[in-house]
Amino acid sequence: MIGIIFFGTILLYLIFGFFLYGYIRGWGPGRRKALIITLVLMIGIPFGDVIPGKLYLAYVCHSNSGIEIYDGVEAEGYSVGDDYSLGCGALCVEALVKWHALGKSMFIESEVINYTDYVFGESPGVYRFQLVRRNDHICKKQDSIKLNYPAAFNRYRIPEGYCVEARIIDSLSADYLVQHIKWDGSYSKLFGIAKVRASVTESGTGRILGENIGFTHRGGWLRRWVAGALAVGQPDECIDQGDYGFTWSVLRGVFDN
Repeated sequence: MIGIIFFGTILLYLIFGFFLYGYIRGWGPGRRKALIITLVLMIGIPFGDVIPGKLYLAYVCHSNSGIEIYDGVEAEGYSVGDDYSLGCGALCVEALVKWHALGKSMFIESEVINYTDYVFGESPGVYRFQLVRRNDHICKKQDSIKLNYPAAFNRYRIPEGYCVEARIIDSLSADYLVQHIKWDGSYSKLFGIAKVRASVTESGTGRILGENIGFTHRGGWLRRWVAGALAVGQPDECIDQGDYGFTWSVLRGVFDN
């Protein structure tokens, strides 16, 4: 279906080019000049804003992006604003495993709205996820994932002798809150550039401890239109993801004094 839409659009655009050429010929220029003008317009209309957009992306990435750490704190864990609403998946487990490798038993708290079978969590609720030593009761979920979803489990790379504990708690109680990605799509509507921001804040006061700011560019208007209509396409971006993604990029400077 996507292929039919794509080639149909190209065909319509070529037909438009044929009529545009005839219209320009009516102005009086010769065939060669009319053809050159038509080609310039045909290429410029869909792609004329691509290079300026990329240049502007390079400028804002150089001048306005990066990680800012305002304060360092000691913490046992943190709450996540929105990223683990389906349960503790690959990125969540990756963070727990990385901290374990550094000798830290950190936890992640999140509200699970609609859990899935191949992540940690048994039902909707507020959870605390933590890497703990193996226990038959705690490991039931992990063993089930390993058996029924081996491809998903292989991404977790959980150390031998450990399990991910998914414990239901009454409410989010961590002293620090991580908002993984906030989009500002209006940063430059002309060039299709969005500002993205991750932050670590104190839960009680809202004081910002660290920020990770980057930008994405989804290409020219045509690419943005196709991506929006067909839900395809990967943006160009400048996001300092550090070693372990957005969360770790912000937290490594905040938590590792």
